[in-house]
Amino acid sequence: MNVVDKRDFSVRYLVNNEQDARSISQNSVNAIYRDDQGIIWLGTFKKG
Repeated sequence: MNVVDKRDFSVRYLVNNEQDARSISQNSVNAIYRDDQGIIWLGTFKKG
């Protein structure tokens, strides 16, 4: 997942890191959802 900061167009990459519990659970994203508060949720296969 690439995250682009619209202020300066810098790019951050979200990748799985097994040592970091806050990282994305897998590198394959199957669903993207934006809730009413503007929070973007990513869904991966069998791990949320």
